[in-house]
Amino acid sequence: MTATNSTDINDWPLAEGDHILGRPYSPVSIVTLASDYRKLDLKNYAICGTFFTENFGIQKVIVNILSNPKINRLFVCGKESSHFAGQSILALVENGVSTLGGYKKIIGSKGVIPYLDEIPMSTINRFIRG
Repeated sequence: MTATNSTDINDWPLAEGDHILGRPYSPVSIVTLASDYRKLDLKNYAICGTFFTENFGIQKVIVNILSNPKINRLFVCGKESSHFAGQSILALVENGVSTLGGYKKIIGSKGVIPYLDEIPMSTINRFIRG
């Protein structure tokens, strides 16, 4: 999984997942965690979807946000998953990652496997800096 500065919206989103596309030039992305976005009356977003895991789910969110240069906002809402995906993405933004032991572990995550090892550290840092 790699994030690029894609300007061709036809190639976006890069990572597959449970999401819908709205206005690709909108600066807003929304994750509804374990809640069904289809039941919510959300509008004016570039991408909206669910994610349940504190590792692969967060990595897909990061890749899809960074691969659309128009997006500069992430709204996290909905019911928390049993993997603490929402808490983990907030911990990522607030605390970053630890690279001790050769892994990229989200500092302060309550999840069991909060590792972002499938994407480069430079990508994680770009996401955190916003």
